[in-house]
Amino acid sequence: MLEATAQKELTVGYIEDVDAVGATCRLDEAAIKRAGTGSIGSQLKLKLDGLWLIVEIRELKQVRDLRGAGIVAALEFIGETDVAQDGGLTRFRQGVSAYPLPGTPVYPVREDDLKRAFAEQERASVVVGCVHPTASVDARLYIDPFLSRHFAIFGSSGTGKSTLVSLILNGIAQKAPEGHIVVIDPHGEYAASFPENAVLLDAQNLSVPYWLMTLDEHCEFFAAQGLDREIDKDILAKCLLAARAKNPSARSIANLNVDTPLPYFIGDLISAIDEQLGKLEKYAEARFYIRLKLKIMQVVSDRRFRFIFDESLYGAPLDYVISTLLRLPANGRPISVVDLSNAPSEVVDAVVAVLSRLIFNFGVWSREGKARPVLLVCEEAQNYLPSPESGKGAAASAILERIAKEGRKHGVSLGLVTQRPSDLSPGALSQCGTLVALRLNNLRDQECLKNALPEAGKHLVNAIQGLRNQECIISGEGVPAPVRVRIADVEPDRLPDSHDPAFSVAWAKAGGEEELVRGTIDRWLNQTF
Repeated sequence: MLEATAQKELTVGYIEDVDAVGATCRLDEAAIKRAGTGSIGSQLKLKLDGLWLIVEIRELKQVRDLRGAGIVAALEFIGETDVAQDGGLTRFRQGVSAYPLPGTPVYPVREDDLKRAFAEQERASVVVGCVHPTASVDARLYIDPFLSRHFAIFGSSGTGKSTLVSLILNGIAQKAPEGHIVVIDPHGEYAASFPENAVLLDAQNLSVPYWLMTLDEHCEFFAAQGLDREIDKDILAKCLLAARAKNPSARSIANLNVDTPLPYFIGDLISAIDEQLGKLEKYAEARFYIRLKLKIMQVVSDRRFRFIFDESLYGAPLDYVISTLLRLPANGRPISVVDLSNAPSEVVDAVVAVLSRLIFNFGVWSREGKARPVLLVCEEAQNYLPSPESGKGAAASAILERIAKEGRKHGVSLGLVTQRPSDLSPGALSQCGTLVALRLNNLRDQECLKNALPEAGKHLVNAIQGLRNQECIISGEGVPAPVRVRIADVEPDRLPDSHDPAFSVAWAKAGGEEELVRGTIDRWLNQTF
């Protein structure tokens, strides 16, 4: 029966040359026209013993030889399937276990074949669109490998990254309503994307108690830059430990250190600085203590930082902070959107560092308890995980690098979203098992993507510049095979607040300018929306 089925297939060409990654095929022009295939990116199939080998057309050339004019296609192996009882495709997997011989006939891949190859396979998945060039074959992301091996989403500004993130996370939230997802949102665009699935945390209701910070994170707020930074750090180390030691609970902690998340009063920190200042023998050294004390008082009194340094946060229970951030319990809203658009730009990096470290430490120390995996999604990830070549420093870089390398062992998944992958840490990017790329206009970014993609997906890089809005390529652990996808439409009430302004419309209207200016200045001065 299987042979009969194979004989019914329309032969569109024959294999000529074969190597480890692909083959060449001389195509029958009349046959490919009948089959409606033969373009760049089209899939073809080859029948081997008990297998269907799936290949993709990477390149087409017009040739003239003794057989006359013809078309030769360069093919790339993308995977294989078992042969179903009816001779069709079933159970797709990446990689190939057998190679064709020259002369092997080549057949077109029909939409029905693709539906079988990309079927759900009884694995938890979310549909993100349709497999190119079809209009009915679902493109699926398999949730468990997509999250457990980390992922990255690239795309130039305006290509639809935020919309794709909204689509994916809403899909995951529907399948896993008791999940735990934290989205770092530096532009305030995601609150509109999850009307039923998320809780919004911003400068008005977000609590990041100062005493949770490590010594290095304290230095981000208080220490000077340049050569004096190490001096300030040494002073802070002694005085911060002394302030933590005044907490009555310190006596029961065997290994109290400067980074132990034990509450302390800002007043005790300042008193410790005064005490050390009084012990100085050299007056010239006093300037460091005085400057550090004044800096602490300045930062603490700045109302923009009250969600961090308000004294009322001394008594904020650590379990409340973690439960709120990680949605424990989720109560049907598994997503926390941390909106940092109102936070002062100079502290955003430090806040991301604190939140990331809380998430990672929770994963580390909950291993003996009931497992609760957490997903951390970083929008504009290049700001927190910069590449060494960018010359930027980032307080969050060390902990995010550690999550990228070790998070999987502790149930912490990382999602990196960026418009400049070339500015992203190569080490963190190398840990991402699934890469999703929308159109990239910059050549450095395209080259970065090419280097990051697994071998099986490298042929898709050439399609990056030709992607339309609402199209992407996906490669890696989260998909059955590297694939080009037409991204599904997102409901209007789930679109992120990141639309391009309509200049021609806005500039054609007049009126209300005075109210606009007054309202804007009021919000600006009061630092509130």
